[in-house]
Amino acid sequence: MNEKFHEAMFNFQYLELMLQEALRTFESLIEYKMRGILNYQVDGLGIERSGLRRLADKYAKYTNDDKFKSDVNEVIKARNQLAHRLFLSAEVHNGSSSEEIRKEVEEALLQSETASRLGDEVFAKMQNYFFDHVKQEWHLPS
Repeated sequence: MNEKFHEAMFNFQYLELMLQEALRTFESLIEYKMRGILNYQVDGLGIERSGLRRLADKYAKYTNDDKFKSDVNEVIKARNQLAHRLFLSAEVHNGSSSEEIRKEVEEALLQSETASRLGDEVFAKMQNYFFDHVKQEWHLPS
């Protein structure tokens, strides 16, 4: 179970990292577009310190993607269950987990695969937004 637990937690962290990068990109785009109009600065530290729920909410707000928001809510629920209750339960049982714990871990692992898929989707979307340092302008999706 230990290897599966680590794989699942990696997938959840991957989604969080992709959301952080996406928000930095979106915020940098806003900062660039607002230059000379209003003082808007990217709060990189705020993004870095934000939890998965807050990152996902902000990302969903920027992208207006209801399916993402629904999927990520299930992922967050599974991540919290795995990280908090199940890990402690497994530790109390000293590695000999009960059938109930095993089933809950398997359910959380399925959601971790969703987290990995969502992270890949965020990464793919971000490929459409980048700053061209030669032209000093943003490339945006058509």
